[in-house]
Amino acid sequence: MRTRHLVLSTATSALLALGVLATLPSPAHAADTDVKINEIESQDGFPDDWVELINTGGSPVDISSYVIRDSGNNIFTIPAGTTIQPGALFTLDVGSLGDSDKARFMTPGSASELDSFTWTSPAHGTYSRCPDGTGGFVDATPSKNSANVCGPASPWPGGNATAVADGANTFTVGAANAAGDDVSGLAYQAADGGNPATLWAVQNTEGTLYKLVRSGATWVRDTTYGTNGAKTLFFPGGVTAPDTEGLTLTGAGVAGGFFSSTEREAVSKVSRPSILQFVDGPGATLTAAHEWNLAADLASDIPVLDDNMALEGVTWVPDSYLTSKGFRTGGGLVYDPASYPHHGTGLFFVGVEQTGTVYAYALDLTGSAYTRVASFPSGFPSVMDLTYEPGTRKLWAVCDDTCGGRTATFEVNASGAFARTGFFERPGNPGSANLNNEGFAIAPQSECVNGLKPTFYADDSNTDGHVIRVGTLNCSLPRLTASLTSAKAKTAAGWYGAPVTVTFACTAGSLPLSGGCPAPVTLGGSGADQSVTRSISDTGGTTVQASATDIDIDTVAPTVAIKGVKKGKAYPKKKKPTCEATDTLSGVAGCTITQKKKGKKYVVTATATDRAGNTTTTTLTYKLKAKKKKK
Repeated sequence: MRTRHLVLSTATSALLALGVLATLPSPAHAADTDVKINEIESQDGFPDDWVELINTGGSPVDISSYVIRDSGNNIFTIPAGTTIQPGALFTLDVGSLGDSDKARFMTPGSASELDSFTWTSPAHGTYSRCPDGTGGFVDATPSKNSANVCGPASPWPGGNATAVADGANTFTVGAANAAGDDVSGLAYQAADGGNPATLWAVQNTEGTLYKLVRSGATWVRDTTYGTNGAKTLFFPGGVTAPDTEGLTLTGAGVAGGFFSSTEREAVSKVSRPSILQFVDGPGATLTAAHEWNLAADLASDIPVLDDNMALEGVTWVPDSYLTSKGFRTGGGLVYDPASYPHHGTGLFFVGVEQTGTVYAYALDLTGSAYTRVASFPSGFPSVMDLTYEPGTRKLWAVCDDTCGGRTATFEVNASGAFARTGFFERPGNPGSANLNNEGFAIAPQSECVNGLKPTFYADDSNTDGHVIRVGTLNCSLPRLTASLTSAKAKTAAGWYGAPVTVTFACTAGSLPLSGGCPAPVTLGGSGADQSVTRSISDTGGTTVQASATDIDIDTVAPTVAIKGVKKGKAYPKKKKPTCEATDTLSGVAGCTITQKKKGKKYVVTATATDRAGNTTTTTLTYKLKAKKKKK
């Protein structure tokens, strides 16, 4: 759960910077004009409002003791030893800026103004230069410590509406959560082996895991699970409840355990940024089998981590994807799964609410050790959930109402780093409600129907008494078609008189194919009702097949004989021979006789045709007896 913080108008907080901040001084007087105000947060900053600077020049600039001022007398001094490298960003928390105010970047002692921006009304997001460092200021999506989000987000790539998908106050549990809010993480388990689809959810106020099943258009608690569809969660030791914020499953599904990201202990509010593994079992409670407390590692980046702004989202990304794309570690090395013993078959990605940064960790699944593999900025001021979609092989980062409900997709680029590939408005924006959605899940490709598949949202604020809402995401299934060719055309009777080659054509849907198109198949033998079936799959595991059936092939010509006359025999007059044919497979389509007189002989030709168009011809010659002369 995110609690809005009241921001004091004084007090300077610790700096946060992107890029390398060198400690060696460089001459500021020659290049300080290269430093520009790049982005301003004046209403929803954490822990205070902030001003981001950028070095647009080609040399490092020492800005020690330079100041940022508002339109009045509030002065915020940049710490000693602060140097911005070329192209790098530096962000200073500056207390509370006004709805109508001015941000000024000034030389030490406020001797002269180097850059400024004035606004008369608060931005919906932040005031950001577009493009970075050189453009004018626009109302944009917050992107603290990362490249500015310039230009409008793309429309949501799916249906334009979401609908309530739970009963009123479905998640109400106990006096501490009478309103039914604080549901954050979601994980979707597709139907399998006769088991219905399941939507899993975690609540942070009381550390609770819910199992929901579909009842018509509504998701309800599975009353056979735990206590009325819920189980209480505990840290290892079974005493302290976690503030569970995110939820994910690995490729092993529920059998591999539930993995939840936490911010703190639910009751004492003591900071405890951890990933927990819960192995399901009987009873009404689950105690974490393993805990990976990331506090020590995060402290190197975030000296002061707010207890309620820590690990918000978590998702699992398989090694198979990372290695296929040449993923690189934070140190620039090609990711080698063998370098991380006992980590399973993938990495866990967590999103930090306070900074919007995404971290990838290899967890030792036999203990509590972990290794940070990489990190990257999401471009959002806060990450509220992360979801890896196996089909499209995209990592989704979700921001809540702080960012207008926008989402972004990330993929590993040619350099081996996660880079943003999509940036989307919420469904129905701007007409739809901007909810505090902190959970997001996507149904697999197998649930694609009429070009759409379900998406799920968890509203942490329980707006109008409802938490779960369902939307849709565009999808399309792969297509596989079969065509037949033969040296002889198919007859009207449906038979081929020569071998038949079945050729397949493949078209990918919204997901890439996981393999090549099936090779052609040639049926060379004679036979009725022959068939060829092949299938293809996409990267989401959806399989489609195509069959060429009822293929009748007869390459054997019929037998034919001439009856009623014998070869070479002499007859007193012209005979009337008949044609007799047999065909054991396709059957005889016709048998014809022709006679041609050549002198005192007749040449008889019999031609038989079977239903596949094969023909057989035979001939014989008979004579006419000479007539006796009358005396």
